This record gives sequence, C-alpha cells and structure tokens, in this order.
Amino acid sequence: MLKLNPDAFDLMKRTTANGMPKPFSIVFVTADRARNTGGDTKRLEKVVLSDRERSGSRHNRTINVRPLGTNDYVKVHLDLILYLNDQPIA
Repeated sequence: MLKLNPDAFDLMKRTTANGMPKPFSIVFVTADRARNTGGDTKRLEKVVLSDRERSGSRHNRTINVRPLGTNDYVKVHLDLILYLNDQPIA
C-alpha cells in the first residue's frame, strides 16, 4: 500500500532513462461540489503528471494528469485517489 505522500508523488514523477515522464495508471473518484455531482470511479491508463500549473492547485490539493498522446488534462483531487499502478493508496 502506497502512502499518498511522498511515495505516490515519487511514483508519478518518475522518468525514463531519456528524461521523459514515465506513464502510470490512476483510479480515482469524481466530485464536483458546484454541480453537486460525482461519485463515479474513473480509471485512466498511461497518464503522466501535466506540467500545466493552475492557480490554487496546491491549496485545493489537486493535480493535473495528462493522458499520453493528448494535450488534454484531467484534474484529480489528491484525497480522491484510490489506486496508482494498481496499488491501493492509504
């Protein structure tokens, strides 16, 4: 079982031998307080941490992940992550 800090961040920040981000899989629960929606479990395969920073992301405890081969990003709340690379998060 991984602890969210710092084990999970180390896994997400890993790079390959040539310096490219190493992809990982993530399972998390969705939530949107503004729309009063959420509760769906999402699984994303082959994502990397996005270098796109958004203001307040550290304050809100969110990260941006980017599926490989796209320029899109998905915002994930740190407290809603269930699994990284099929390892449960404590």
